[in-house]
Amino acid sequence: MSFSRYYDELLKKGFIREDTDDKGRKFIFISEKGIKYLEKYRLFIEILDEFDL
Repeated sequence: MSFSRYYDELLKKGFIREDTDDKGRKFIFISEKGIKYLEKYRLFIEILDEFDL
């Protein structure tokens, strides 16, 4: 999967968001949904490691 398709998917699913300032510069932020996903993913990986799965 190309980066642009992956990026578009993250935007569409609400894991990241874009914002533009007054000078037209684009900024990309991890959304609250994205942060929650990363927390759950980290927990999942810890469980896998703990049980050698």
